[in-house]
Amino acid sequence: MSANIKEINSQTEKIQFIPRSDLGQKLLELRRLAIDDGMRLLSEDEVSEEVSQRRGG
Repeated sequence: MSANIKEINSQTEKIQFIPRSDLGQKLLELRRLAIDDGMRLLSEDEVSEEVSQRRGG
């Protein structure tokens, strides 16, 4: 496993992230592909709302 620094681009900031496992590297790549395909990332509030809805709240 290599400790390559991946640059994550969001709508408002760039974040440097180092995946620590093969799974982390795969998930980061899937995230990048989803964003490249036009998927919009949820905000923290939107994630909280979706979790609440899925839990019946």
